[in-house]
Amino acid sequence: MRHFVSFTIRNGHLATLLDTFTYQNCTMNESLLRQWEMLKRIPRAPRKVTANEVFTSLEAVGMYTSLRTIQRDLHALSKAFPLICDDGKPIGWSWRKDAPTFDLPGMDPHAALTFALVEAHLLKALPTGTTSHLQPWFEQARNVVATSSSSVFNWKNKIRFVSKSMIHHPQEIDQNVQSVVYDCLLKGHQINITYKAISTDAPPKSYPVHPLGLVINEDAIYLLCTIKERTEVSTLMMQRILTATATDNPIRIPIDFDIDKVAAASFQIKLQSAPLKLILKFNRQEAKRLEEAPISTDQKISPIDDQWVRVTGTVDDTVQMRRWISSLGPLAVVEKPESLRDKQVADLNALLTLYR
Repeated sequence: MRHFVSFTIRNGHLATLLDTFTYQNCTMNESLLRQWEMLKRIPRAPRKVTANEVFTSLEAVGMYTSLRTIQRDLHALSKAFPLICDDGKPIGWSWRKDAPTFDLPGMDPHAALTFALVEAHLLKALPTGTTSHLQPWFEQARNVVATSSSSVFNWKNKIRFVSKSMIHHPQEIDQNVQSVVYDCLLKGHQINITYKAISTDAPPKSYPVHPLGLVINEDAIYLLCTIKERTEVSTLMMQRILTATATDNPIRIPIDFDIDKVAAASFQIKLQSAPLKLILKFNRQEAKRLEEAPISTDQKISPIDDQWVRVTGTVDDTVQMRRWISSLGPLAVVEKPESLRDKQVADLNALLTLYR
């Protein structure tokens, strides 16, 4: 549909009328854009922003107006949107904590599915403040799912995350502890914690830590940190932190800290630095799994007979590798190196003794 604007020419003033129309149109567009930018800069409660902060933020992106105009706009917008203000001086403005989100364009089924999967599987890895901030989007995603007939949502019922290892059910992390730890980790501040070590019967101990990172290992979350004045990185299970108090003291980061190296060293526990040339006698049927997921980049599989194949590869000598071999039971036999074969035999004999 086309829209036409008609003008009546009186006394030759068509140019003046056109100029007036253009000016009013531009003014309306500027107001709309300014108010849209203002809405984007107002945080969700309990955070807040003042009119002067909005004014400064708009100026930084080249949108110039008066502080009085910003104040008038905020009051006008609060009549159309769920905005609230406090009695502070200056007044602080926020979106209501439970205010629904609105996006242009709106959330489509693919975005809603993503939020649904994040809510189901990643929440425990996110800071408490982040999950709280995301709740309106989770709610919007649920509404989109409930009101849409898109086949995309069938995906949620057709995908599951499973673990190869035995499923454990660790105790929940104290929410206050998690909130403090995550917040200080983001800000780079030290934390005073009380920690109960599993390796000793001693009572819990309290001390300051320098949070450096988090590692999620199956069902548990671990805090990488240095303790007191030490420089070596420690790994603390979040569930064992009984209390946590934030401080304003900045953390000290070890010069050689590398989260990937620390995570590998802490959870891929090496028993010796040199890699092993591993040779296994492997059940032929089970070896098909290794064709899909090799144990090393130089893995080779060669036939022995109808039941067995020989698997060779260069691997790190880790606790995980040895547990994997033990978990295979009669499906795999260590041939080389001799030291690993002897250890397997000794472990099996000890196990057999316990079962007698």
